[in-house]
Amino acid sequence: RQLRMQRHDFINHLQVIYALLQMDESDQAMEYMDKVYKDLQRVGSLLKTKSSAVNGLLAAKSVQGEKRGIRMAFDITTGLGDLPLEDWELCRVLSNLIDNAMDAAESSQDAAVELKLWEDIQGLRFRVTNRGPMIPVEMRERIFLPGVTTKGDRGTGMGLHIVDSILREHGGAIELHSDETETSFE
Repeated sequence: RQLRMQRHDFINHLQVIYALLQMDESDQAMEYMDKVYKDLQRVGSLLKTKSSAVNGLLAAKSVQGEKRGIRMAFDITTGLGDLPLEDWELCRVLSNLIDNAMDAAESSQDAAVELKLWEDIQGLRFRVTNRGPMIPVEMRERIFLPGVTTKGDRGTGMGLHIVDSILREHGGAIELHSDETETSFE
């Protein structure tokens, strides 16, 4: 949908740029083109996989992050061609991790979330990282149990349990790394 909206607006963007150049407003034309180009790059970077569901999820999470003032970064070097699980299950995993990362990052000065998706000899891998507060050491061994949350009354404690359950069901695992600078789930 985002790509179709961009294509629809493309002629309007060209008209604005053309008019700015005719009025000798080249600096404004360059500034306008820079914004349009960045938007095209953002959407293009999300449409890298063969999974429409994952592409849609990443586009939606990117928009949500931007609305919350969180810089979203996606580094995807796999096409997700031969998934060991259904793509709707991968969406459940990624959605829970990205939502948690956005919640944590929102409170930090440098609000940022990064998703890295890749394949290696071990299979499909991912890492979701945020620059929010460190997860307390005493919670780390219990973080994947149902009902355990770092969000107090705002959380249900089910998201990470769901992630862990889906991954284990398909022969996978998840690890938590958390320190003063960032937290990641891989």
